[in-house]
Amino acid sequence: MAIQPIDLQTMYSQMGNVAKQAAHAQQGVQLSQSMNQVEVIKQNAENASKVQKTNNGSKSGAVDEDGRNKSDPQQNDRDDEKRRKEDSHEISKSYGLSESYLGVHIDISR
Repeated sequence: MAIQPIDLQTMYSQMGNVAKQAAHAQQGVQLSQSMNQVEVIKQNAENASKVQKTNNGSKSGAVDEDGRNKSDPQQNDRDDEKRRKEDSHEISKSYGLSESYLGVHIDISR
């Protein structure tokens, strides 16, 4: 069975359609890969912009509710003393006491 020129004519006319389909198939694969890459890039950018969780075992950067460093015990003692003085000063203001020494020195000699 020999190939007739009519058969070749039909085949040549359809070669354009076959080539288009092959090109679309290849471009579809490339498009899906590029979309996956875009999603990965977006996800990496989102993860980079998030706040990272720190290790809970490290207490060197611990901050108390006043925004001060908790790791310095001397500073904590000074802060507590300062708070006590401020509290006693506020109490004396609320009772109408204006002398700062009242309530600090107690005379037990009587």
